[in-house]
Amino acid sequence: MKKAFATINLDAILYNYRHLVCKYHKKVIAVIKDDAYGLGKIQIANKLKNEPDIIFAIKDIDEAIELRHANITNDLLVLGIFEKRDLDLAIHYKLTLICNSLEHLEMLKDTSIPFHLKINTGMNRLGLSIDNFNKAYEIISNNKSSYNLRGIMTHFATDDSNHKQYNLFVETLKNVDRNGLIIHCLSSNSLFEEDFTTHLRVGIKLYGFLERSSLFKSSLELYSPFIFKTAVRKGDFVGYNFKFEVEEDGFLYVLPLGYANGFGRFDKSYAYLNDTYLVQAGNISMDYTVYFSKEDIKKDTILELIGSHVPLEHLATLNRISLYQLLVNLKVDKFYL
Repeated sequence: MKKAFATINLDAILYNYRHLVCKYHKKVIAVIKDDAYGLGKIQIANKLKNEPDIIFAIKDIDEAIELRHANITNDLLVLGIFEKRDLDLAIHYKLTLICNSLEHLEMLKDTSIPFHLKINTGMNRLGLSIDNFNKAYEIISNNKSSYNLRGIMTHFATDDSNHKQYNLFVETLKNVDRNGLIIHCLSSNSLFEEDFTTHLRVGIKLYGFLERSSLFKSSLELYSPFIFKTAVRKGDFVGYNFKFEVEEDGFLYVLPLGYANGFGRFDKSYAYLNDTYLVQAGNISMDYTVYFSKEDIKKDTILELIGSHVPLEHLATLNRISLYQLLVNLKVDKFYL
């Protein structure tokens, strides 16, 4: 049976990674959590693993174990909350953890596990308060042999265009001996040139999204054949509840892709072929999406649904959906280039 499919351009991801390193003159923590936003963490880690000093950030211990079993030996930073029962696994698989509380710090004492302190600078989701960070840093400074502090970080709630969280982060660390530590706060949404941090922590922009320019290459393209064609006339209705009315004579093309595949119940989407855009006709159903065109398209033609002509960001904006959500939900066969 014919199916929709995606191509993942690993060379584009490598290009984006190297561009970030060169542009900002920093090392990069490559965020491949949640299976690299659905693009394939193992394939991407294998493509990037030989880049100097690269660190991979993943969601949890399970993702880390998958990468270790795939022979990824680079430093792995586990972004999620750990529990005491995770410590033995962290030691065995040589993982770096995030310390979000004084309780976490006590768990890490005398374990030799490398960790980063996370400061809450306004997100108010995870991380040590400023006061508790100061307490934690004092405890570590007075007991250096008991702790393996490797870095300090925070997480921005916005693009931080006014640098409010960045400035608070810098102010909080003004009396900290940062020598040898990994200092990171800048992410895909908040990159700018500065000399305080040592690393960028980049996910979505690594894959070529957010910034459309010749300097970043999109790594994802989504294609589908059509499996059925119907001739329609002006005034005909299409789909559930007759939501779509045909405005001129033409054809409906049924694609084997629906919300069961993670292709959302969009109000608007487009398919592209040879300088022509087909418009979504009616609701996207569980298994099918229908597009209208006045053109009579040949059998076995492949249509572009996401790519250079149909940017993912545009699809997200049209439907007021996070592009992160679009990526992680998409469940189609993937081919790596």
